[in-house]
Amino acid sequence: MEDMSTSIVLRYAGTAVEAGAMDVYAAAANMVAFSDFVVAAAHGVFGEQTEVRAEVRAFQRGSFATDLMFHLAGAAASVLATTSDTGRLLTTIKEALGLYRFLHGQAPAKVEHTSDRSVHVTNNTGQVITINIESLALTLNSRAGEAVQTFVAGALDRPGMESVSVSDAQGAPLASVQQGEASYYRRIDTDQLLLENVVRQALMIEMPSFKDGNKWRFWDGQNSVPIAIEDEAFLRRVDAGEPFRKGDVLIVDLRVTQIRSGPNLKTERTIVKVAEHKERVGDQLPLIG
Repeated sequence: MEDMSTSIVLRYAGTAVEAGAMDVYAAAANMVAFSDFVVAAAHGVFGEQTEVRAEVRAFQRGSFATDLMFHLAGAAASVLATTSDTGRLLTTIKEALGLYRFLHGQAPAKVEHTSDRSVHVTNNTGQVITINIESLALTLNSRAGEAVQTFVAGALDRPGMESVSVSDAQGAPLASVQQGEASYYRRIDTDQLLLENVVRQALMIEMPSFKDGNKWRFWDGQNSVPIAIEDEAFLRRVDAGEPFRKGDVLIVDLRVTQIRSGPNLKTERTIVKVAEHKERVGDQLPLIG
């Protein structure tokens, strides 16, 4: 079976490239990054086993434009042989690049699945857009995000660069980004749940909080940690005036959640149930009651 191919034009405009020239290292970095972005798109649409090969067909003057030919083999060739076009891949690239602008470089506030391939994406200002799920996955793909940081944000950060655009072989626009929008095009870090576990643990009260939503501070035997309390029955006992002393111990069911947020690891602790309240032995005055 023959490879399937599609041509995509990456164009930069501005006073820095009016003569059709660009620093060779910048041009190479931009082409490699854009190729990485298209490879990530092809893998998302057709599967990781898809082979993608890029080659430069031509440079265009008046601005700095590179015509890149992408050859797809493996699973993609089988799919494209039945559809006779690369529209699904180009749609994914177009929607994903538009989604960076829609999200302003931030993680979605909400994602709702509407069908096998479509999702409603809500940004942090409450606006909603409907796109294909492959497009959302591409925008949130860390490798794709690092690529757009190079061929969009990094390129537009150079003096004299005003815009970058992407179009198909017929000149139909897929994306256009102005210099003022460059900061939206970056890797979007989303929280990933790594571990969640509920354990029975003893915690010593250091500082209670009697405002709704505030965390109490406890000593866990090694560290002083703020912990939220979800046990409504226990909170009603607090509101009813049950006395607490600094040094009292609570035997609790503690939910420990570990989340990866970008390169960082976060640990969140929440008391889901207070099983027992053990008063401190001594003459310290109660904190409440």
